[in-house]
Amino acid sequence: MSFSADDVVQLDYSDKKRAEIIQKLKTTDFDILIIGGGITGAGVARDAVMRGLTVALVEKDDFAEGTSSRSSKLFHGGLRYLRNFEIKLVEEATRERNWARDVALPHNVRPLQFIIPVFGERKDPRTGKILPPSSETLEMVRLALKTYDEACKNQNYGPWEIIDDPQKIKEMEPEFNTDQLLGAGLYYDTNMDDARITVETIKECVASGKCTALNYLKVIELVHNEDGLVKGVKVVENDKFLPPTSSEPFTIKANAVVNCTGIWADEVLGNKGDAKIIKPSKGIHFTVKIEDLKVNHGFGLSSIDDHRFFFVLPRENWVLIGTTDTPYEGDLDAPVATMADINYLRNTVELLFPHAKLDNSHILGSYAGIRPLVREPGKSVGEISRKHIYFEREDGLFSLLGGKYTTYRKMAEDLMRKCILKSKKIDITRNGTIQVPSTKNITKKPYKIALRRDEFESSPQYVAAKGKIHPFILEHLYIEFGKSALYIIEQILKNPELGARLLDDPQYPPIYFPWTKAEIIYVVEHEIPRHLTDILCRRTEICWLVDPSKQRKIAEVTAELMGHLLNWNEERKKAEIEFYLSYIKANSPFYEGDL
Repeated sequence: MSFSADDVVQLDYSDKKRAEIIQKLKTTDFDILIIGGGITGAGVARDAVMRGLTVALVEKDDFAEGTSSRSSKLFHGGLRYLRNFEIKLVEEATRERNWARDVALPHNVRPLQFIIPVFGERKDPRTGKILPPSSETLEMVRLALKTYDEACKNQNYGPWEIIDDPQKIKEMEPEFNTDQLLGAGLYYDTNMDDARITVETIKECVASGKCTALNYLKVIELVHNEDGLVKGVKVVENDKFLPPTSSEPFTIKANAVVNCTGIWADEVLGNKGDAKIIKPSKGIHFTVKIEDLKVNHGFGLSSIDDHRFFFVLPRENWVLIGTTDTPYEGDLDAPVATMADINYLRNTVELLFPHAKLDNSHILGSYAGIRPLVREPGKSVGEISRKHIYFEREDGLFSLLGGKYTTYRKMAEDLMRKCILKSKKIDITRNGTIQVPSTKNITKKPYKIALRRDEFESSPQYVAAKGKIHPFILEHLYIEFGKSALYIIEQILKNPELGARLLDDPQYPPIYFPWTKAEIIYVVEHEIPRHLTDILCRRTEICWLVDPSKQRKIAEVTAELMGHLLNWNEERKKAEIEFYLSYIKANSPFYEGDL
């Protein structure tokens, strides 16, 4: 793609462009149309664009609003998948992780060392109950870590290690309860920001000039040609604040259509009952400040209730705890964490970190996501593989389903090289008028906004900002935006008022609240948020990193900024604020105060 980082950083991509984007969708005959704006659809768009194809991408809600903003926020190989001998999946995932960490997005995909403790039989002092020993021995952990490293050709961020001296673990983690600890395994994986990477992937595609992408457009019908092949879709505006009759449906034409809708895939495919492909599984997380759960490493823990594996993840100055894994049959658009979910995780963490403050008053937020697991008869949700599948239906509709966030690039490549380019029904080359390379790893390149730390810290913007902008605000901007951070810093240096934070509260110094007006303005102008929730839940993660009692003030300040840029009237601003607060209420079962 012959465009520069500046094309992405300064991309004119705001909700004010909506009518123009819709007009382009109406009047262009695209090579590929993608239904679904999560990481899977974004990955397919990037693969198609880098092969020279024109792309339309539509999403019924906001980009990454579903599963792609509700993960454990790890770019990881999936150590626990070795339990089911899914070595090929782990090989793929660890190698994709290394590419993202070292090449694609080195500012965002950041190494984190994990501890996996192994315990002997012990007593729970809270209940007197005798707890069985860990289901894995130290030797089993040793073998797993050795295999995990070999899966990525020993190119992990650092070496793995087995420590059989509990005192050493206590020195590394003073707050950790080492009673009956036999030892632990140490290894590396990586933190990442799921919605941020999804949005950046879509932005890069749009900036190339070959992709037209829009949120809040719902597909209501597949459009077939006279031969019965899918050659487009009929869509309608899907705005939370507009009645369905406020816009007329219109058709988007494309040579090929790809279903990347994740947990909603069966709706697009028309599958019902036993014909459904997707088996939804709910996973929840909750967050606390790192001062309330003092950890220096990530932890891979086994629940004392059922031995299920879950994480304790330090992420800068917060700690994320999760995830659960339970069958789900509720509203796919509105999963929430319950107190039962939170208590399940909290029960184990409180035993292992007895000085932690995890009571309801210290929880900042929670969220629930639904995994789009591909059904495997006879298997529980915890046993179902995270492998992806791709196929072409009789009418030429392509689908890419299942998989892991970490393997999104490889998933898209498999769909293109092994399915779309080999189709007998759909000729993606349009009778040879388009040259479409089938090259492997064509997308294994840096993102245009990729920025190494040494590049950031030697940049004129960073040097000029030292002493003028709080160090953690600079760190936050670097992690989230890469090269775009340099642009945002420039705006603050030109106009220091833009460096004001959205919340000025002694309980939330910059280390716990780094979001400034400049960041919000950048997001509105360059990342096409349409609603307040798009900013506070996906372009940032304020919704689950700040106590619910502070959310109204944040919402009011953000709505004022967003409303000014998008010409909202007072009624619209109030509606956006109340809708956001209703989301906070629904996702805060631990909170009993007013919003």
